[in-house]
Amino acid sequence: MADARSQFVTFVALLLLSLLASIPRVCLGQSTEAGIYQETVPYTPVGRGAPAVDVVFNGTVKARMLVDSGSTGCFISDQLAAKLGLANGPFVKWQQPMIVRGESLSVVTISRMDIGKISLSNTAFAILDSDMMGPIKDVDGIIGANVMEMLPLFFDFQKHEITLFTKSPSEDDLKSVGMDGSEVVPVRDENGDYRFICPVSVISGSNEAVDKLHVDTGSVATVFSKAAASELGLTGHGGNLRLPTVDRDFRIDRGWISGISIAGLTSKAFSIYYSVEDLPPGVVLPLGLDVLSHYKILLDFSKKIMYIKTADETAPTSTPATPANAH
Repeated sequence: MADARSQFVTFVALLLLSLLASIPRVCLGQSTEAGIYQETVPYTPVGRGAPAVDVVFNGTVKARMLVDSGSTGCFISDQLAAKLGLANGPFVKWQQPMIVRGESLSVVTISRMDIGKISLSNTAFAILDSDMMGPIKDVDGIIGANVMEMLPLFFDFQKHEITLFTKSPSEDDLKSVGMDGSEVVPVRDENGDYRFICPVSVISGSNEAVDKLHVDTGSVATVFSKAAASELGLTGHGGNLRLPTVDRDFRIDRGWISGISIAGLTSKAFSIYYSVEDLPPGVVLPLGLDVLSHYKILLDFSKKIMYIKTADETAPTSTPATPANAH
């Protein structure tokens, strides 16, 4: 039971990091340096498998950053801000206050961020209190989907690698990372906030429901809507689990399904989380790593598409969700 509680605390922390970022986007004068077109970097799984890459800020300060397609903006911890000499500013004035659970976040601009051989200039980051990082102590911040507007990213969850492109990949580029012959899924951003939202089919026996979820590499778990769960007739464990969002928590439960299908590619059966109450407008639930780890994905925001291919199921990389009473 202690292990189950620990796993769920980790799940909540990662999900909160992702969902708290569904706030006004932060992107100021961001640019990449010319010369490097494609770069593959290893990532370290944190929590229960979320990808974190090593970066260098301003040429000297090393940090480990969660690569989170579910986050609409970039964040650094207050400790990292202090290392960078930015704890007391200068702060960027933003048109709309960035508020998380009643706390207004300060925004700073970091002159240079190096990810492998690729450099980004003048990227804005909101400063996040380290306490909000929860038990995820292995990361210093979040690289969000606003960076992916400039850098299409390929996630290989089996090899623990991320390939960054400085422009939309060609057919030869897709082949170079093993994504030739992949399915192409149109994705859309919600209200211009950089989230990759796509239709996902969930199957339970002879029943099937379609939900629109955002592709979220920062969440270890997928959460379906109450409506989808009702269509499938899911029966949960009756646990009092909570889904944290920017404004408040919502009750969720979990139940077994036969499979999940994206672009006609169906994954194996496992248990999923689903909301047991209606969510307000604007809250889009995550398509997390428990599902994504069964695939390889390449997110190209500039074209509003996701390339997806079934992964090698003989080499799983993240702990699948189980029906443990993690509450």
